[in-house]
Amino acid sequence: MPMSSKRVLIITYYWPPTGASGVQRWLKFAKYLPENGWTPVIYTPENPERPAIDHSLEADIPAGAEIITHPIFEPYGLYKKLTGRKADEAIQVGFVSDSGKPGWLETASRWLRGNCLIPDARRFWIRPSVRRLSAYLIEHPVDAIVSTGPPHSMHLIALELSKRFGTPWLADFRDPWSRFYYNDDLLFTKRTRKKQLKLEQSVLRNASRVITVSSLIRDELQEIGGRSVDVIHNGYDPADFENPGYEPSSSFMIAHTGAFQPAANPEKVWEVLGRLIKTDSSFAADLEIVLVGKVDAAIKESISRNGLDSRVQYTGYVPHSEVMRYQTTSALLLLCILRTEGAEGIITGKFFEYLASGTPVLCIGPENGDTAAIISECKAGNTAGFDDSAAVENIISEAYRKWKKGGRPEPDRDAIKRYSRREQTRSLAAVMLSMT
Repeated sequence: MPMSSKRVLIITYYWPPTGASGVQRWLKFAKYLPENGWTPVIYTPENPERPAIDHSLEADIPAGAEIITHPIFEPYGLYKKLTGRKADEAIQVGFVSDSGKPGWLETASRWLRGNCLIPDARRFWIRPSVRRLSAYLIEHPVDAIVSTGPPHSMHLIALELSKRFGTPWLADFRDPWSRFYYNDDLLFTKRTRKKQLKLEQSVLRNASRVITVSSLIRDELQEIGGRSVDVIHNGYDPADFENPGYEPSSSFMIAHTGAFQPAANPEKVWEVLGRLIKTDSSFAADLEIVLVGKVDAAIKESISRNGLDSRVQYTGYVPHSEVMRYQTTSALLLLCILRTEGAEGIITGKFFEYLASGTPVLCIGPENGDTAAIISECKAGNTAGFDDSAAVENIISEAYRKWKKGGRPEPDRDAIKRYSRREQTRSLAAVMLSMT
């Protein structure tokens, strides 16, 4: 293992004990960067709005990593009052809601949030962070700066620091910015869209290097910024799957893990399952559906409408260390791509954990998409189009027949290994080294 010889400042809003999809990417990179010659210095809010708390993630923070925190002001107190939320109620990522369609207060609050807080609700942390980190960097220089967004305010902190100190800067886009589908939920005006685009272009044109998570987002960023962008996938951590000690479920368990957003609602899956439990008594007796994480009200309504309430277990948020149990013991893992523009390029973070689990994947989404291509490459399951009921039924029925016989197809483990966090971090370290 090489000795760490370079220091990298990583500016991230999401960090343990926050439990959310945005945490995993840079937590795992930070874990494996030291063996690639980089010592991570983490800068993160002292008091962020946490969609969930998961202390199990703290085990992955590398020994010796320096964590710098600074208080953040976020206007969510007013937002919660306007929308009737409790003061301690977490704001969910992706507008996952327990109450269905938003009322007029929620809609008005979203408009204010989208058009008055630019680039996002963490904008008030930019100036204090620049002051805090400028003082730190004078005394403790680093060899590189990394910013990861969303929230994209993190990039604006790094932009200013890079200009002041001339430090090489890598900007990581975990999601799009000006072309993100969430922007429609935030009711952006034309003026706001222009402002967001201008800020995005400033980041893209000034960063030393830019990385993202999929080829479609890469292509969009290259078009917007007029520069090259690299793809570094999220990946899975082999250490999370080393000694699970879990026994396969005694039921035909179909599981989905992670926040279940309304735009990802797999209507055809619920329709097919509802039909199968009516026509196949054996299937009805064996079926169990487990939804791990926050589930939007619209999805629960679809499940009820298809007579599946008695078959579903809603676990709510569980620690990441427990998510592996559901992924490895299921008979089939449900992966639902958001039904939105650019769906072909969406690769969710949990997808790579699905691959590592060895459990067959039923992906609902574009059959010509990036996720479908990796599933095919790794022989890890099948993809059905959003409205392809026949394909959904064939995939589920075939998986059930194999499960009844006590077996399931084996994926291509060698292909999957290419997507490990360790391999992805090696690629990241090479990009970082190229700019220093």
